[in-house]
Amino acid sequence: MNINNEFKDILIKLKDHPSSLIKAEYLKRIEKKNINDPDIKKLQQKALLEDPLKAILANRNEEGWWYNSFPAAIYKKYQGTSWNLLFLAEFGALPSHPQIRESCEYFLDHCYVEKTGAFESQGRPSAAMACFTAHACLYLTYFGFLKDERVQNAYKWLSNRFGKGDGMTCPAQDIMLNPTCTMAITKFLKAAVILSKKDQERLLGSSLKKAINKMIKIKIDHYVPIEVTDWYKAIPGKKIAKIRKLKSKWKFSGKYKSKPSWSRFQFPLHYDSDLLDILLALGRLEVKNNPAIKNAAQRIYNLKENNRTWKARRTLNGKMWVDLKYQDDWITLRALEVLRYYL
Repeated sequence: MNINNEFKDILIKLKDHPSSLIKAEYLKRIEKKNINDPDIKKLQQKALLEDPLKAILANRNEEGWWYNSFPAAIYKKYQGTSWNLLFLAEFGALPSHPQIRESCEYFLDHCYVEKTGAFESQGRPSAAMACFTAHACLYLTYFGFLKDERVQNAYKWLSNRFGKGDGMTCPAQDIMLNPTCTMAITKFLKAAVILSKKDQERLLGSSLKKAINKMIKIKIDHYVPIEVTDWYKAIPGKKIAKIRKLKSKWKFSGKYKSKPSWSRFQFPLHYDSDLLDILLALGRLEVKNNPAIKNAAQRIYNLKENNRTWKARRTLNGKMWVDLKYQDDWITLRALEVLRYYL
């Protein structure tokens, strides 16, 4: 499939887009320009005067946090410090921006748990979750903190989270049928994307291959137990000890279905993911095409509208500091990048 020919007019519109952020991402993702390219830097500077960056930074406290100081609202959906640092990285904000880097330092000083080597929203050693730490590794690396020993330790902590069936261990799985978490793998892969190959080997070891193989094994999004509806009907109001006991006796078929929400695209994302999210990570990691990936990419292609663009089917508008304009264009840009990798 010749993506350049089929979507020529769409690509031209994205290249000349009114959003400086989308134009910069187009240069990075479609034209494959180096992130230090002067044209990209100019667009990133210009974007600071435009929403969404303008509104997000305007709501930042001078101490470095959003919404409230530590520990009250590091994870406040979707206005707390961690979420906004993630959004800024996902939007492609200027990596060297001094205020954003100050906020990263605020996060590092308050959320790193020395006992475990992970990040946690309230600094509790027993409550660290892989998705939260992976998101933190992503934006801290993007904004230039990989040399910080705490960030490197967090990557190593993530690499040791792979448990039964090569999913990632998580305290929240106590109330889930699956013993380990699949959604956290997508965050782990996104955090791995921005590491050099040398740092991937040094910090992640064999865990990166485990993560990739797991996503291929489950055909990207087929990891939801078919009994999940009956399970959630059975556990409301029960204490965790009773849920664990029920889980140990539950008749589980071992059969799975696809995650419905992963075909309803969204940007920016939160703790959930979608097909675009994971195929972008796999493509950027240079994972070779295979039947599972090709099928998922074809599903993405089939979800395009009649005008050969894609629509956002979920949104965080009304929940963030600013409503995101051009959501469909962000989704379309991401879809075209995936198709260039795999179709």
